[in-house]
Parts: sequence; C-alpha cells; structure tokens
Amino acid sequence: MNNCFVCGRNRSDFSKKSKNFDDHIEKEHDPWYYLYFLYYMKQKGLDELNGLEYYAWSNYVDKSTAFLPISGTMYLPENEAEELDNLEKTIEAIDKRVTSVSQSVAKIEELIERISKGDGISPVHPQKSEKKLKIVKN
Repeated sequence: MNNCFVCGRNRSDFSKKSKNFDDHIEKEHDPWYYLYFLYYMKQKGLDELNGLEYYAWSNYVDKSTAFLPISGTMYLPENEAEELDNLEKTIEAIDKRVTSVSQSVAKIEELIERISKGDGISPVHPQKSEKKLKIVKN
C-alpha cells in the first residue's frame, strides 16, 4: 500500500519529511480504528454521544467525510514552521506540568518535615476528624 486509506497521503510525502509511512498507517490512520469508532458510537446510542462523537456520527449518517482527516495528518505537518510550533506547544505543556509537580512535591516535603518535627501539625485534617466524630456520636 502506498497511499493512506484515511488521509490520502502517499508514501513519498512521508519520505520527504523523513517520517515512517508504515507507522502512520498502522498507528495513526488505521482504517479499523475508524470502523471501531463508528461501531462504538452506534452501540452507545445517539443520546449518550459527546460533542465530538455527535459531530462524527451526524457526518457519517449524512454520508459526509468532513470528520475524517482527508489530506491532513498531525504526524506530517505541512511545513517546518508548523512542526516547530507544535513542538514548542508540547514543550510548554510539559514544562507547566513539571513545574506543577515540583511545587506539589515541595509542599509535601515541607508537610512531612513539619509533621516529623512535631510542629503541632496533625496528618489528619481537623474538619474531617470532626465529621467522623459526629458520625460516630449519632
């Protein structure tokens, strides 16, 4: 197979960008995934679909391919500027997560240190323990 069944891109498009075409058709645009998705939506029922699912199902029922990534793939950006922009966004998102995790770890370490020193901090939240007592008393 030299053309992607889903997006229509060919093997040479991927070769030009040093991307693996076989990975693309096996992992990103495997036609079976789209068939499973349609089956999943049918089994779920119209009333249970979320916004994206409803959009895809409506297009499918109307025999429209608007929900399919024809001529498009995130795996193969149109130009290097787009590829760099996507990479920068990914790095920024990872950086935010790392910062958040680092702050959480610092807070936890501080609490552990204070508890181990016996600074009057109880590991049990006072409001929660009062609620437990009220439940036991009733």
